[in-house]
Amino acid sequence: MVTQQQAIDWLKAQNGKALDFDGVYGCQCADYFNYYYQFLTGGANPIADFNWYEGAKDLWQANGNFDLIGDSESLHPFPGDVFIYGPTWGGGYGHVDMCLFSDDNGSYYSGQNENAQPYNTCVTEGYRTWGQQWGLLGVMRPRFSVEVPTPPTPEPAPIVPPVEPPVVVPEPITPPIEPTPPVVAPVDPPTQKMPSNHVVIVPRPEEFPVPPSTAKPPKKFWLIVLIALIKKLFKK
Repeated sequence: MVTQQQAIDWLKAQNGKALDFDGVYGCQCADYFNYYYQFLTGGANPIADFNWYEGAKDLWQANGNFDLIGDSESLHPFPGDVFIYGPTWGGGYGHVDMCLFSDDNGSYYSGQNENAQPYNTCVTEGYRTWGQQWGLLGVMRPRFSVEVPTPPTPEPAPIVPPVEPPVVVPEPITPPIEPTPPVVAPVDPPTQKMPSNHVVIVPRPEEFPVPPSTAKPPKKFWLIVLIALIKKLFKK
């Protein structure tokens, strides 16, 4: 059995086509169902599986590919369900078409020979309110395959080479530089300009006090004194 989404996609793809399964009586509503049944089951023969049914109403029977849900006030048709109408439709032969989706007021359908014309040659889509679905026997709900999403194949994680720790080279320790004292050039004392009338008095040597001598006078000294006395006597 196909998935529900595959069934809906197939039904929508038939819109506007003329489908005649058995080549008899033109394109009837049951011809469209027969092709739908083959698509659902992968090619099974619907006529044989439904006991060589005569009209669309005769499709309402147990079948291993469907669940039968009778009409009621709580019936809510699902996309892909098969509507089976009783003998009040189709001149006593009934009617069959397929549900595209439903809302609170009715259902959208896809069917063939929807205007009850025996040789309507195309599949059409339409809408019926719940009140317009009088004579509905119920729906046959296909036992769709459950679509299991395929998990994505995980991509291999990129190989990241190990990161070597950075080599830290210690900076050389530089001794602190002591400040060099500024070089101060020697300053010559200011030259004081003397006034022109300034007199510098330099004392003479004899004016400096001489300490008394403790030595005896030399012998010559007495000789000189003696000569001086003799000369003085002779002058008299």
